[in-house]
Amino acid sequence: MKNLKGLIFGLAALIVAFGLIFSVSAFKNNGIKKGTTVYYKYTGTSFNEDDYRNMDNWEPVEEPEEVDCGGETNICILRVDSDNLTAPGDELDKLDDFFNNQLHQTGDVDTYVNTPANIEAQQN
Repeated sequence: MKNLKGLIFGLAALIVAFGLIFSVSAFKNNGIKKGTTVYYKYTGTSFNEDDYRNMDNWEPVEEPEEVDCGGETNICILRVDSDNLTAPGDELDKLDDFFNNQLHQTGDVDTYVNTPANIEAQQN
């Protein structure tokens, strides 16, 4: 009877150990920061769909609070969740992919860029 109790206790401990290993590995993110915010400064002079889609009008920004924008009218600093930036390449390649593959309908980028939740700062 003592051996049976020891066997049951041993199996229970093994099941708990495997459960812990599984639960920890299920939430591992493999070094990728999920849900962080990436910032882009809009450098264009026209504020429309075509110009927003032109990557020459954007530059990645590390410290958005250090960018001089001034004003309250048009986009200056855009916020993008890193979960949307999945393409390979540099930050502009990722933004271009996001605009073209996830916001592919006419007007989608204009709407995204002008949504208050996606605006970090505005310019005149």
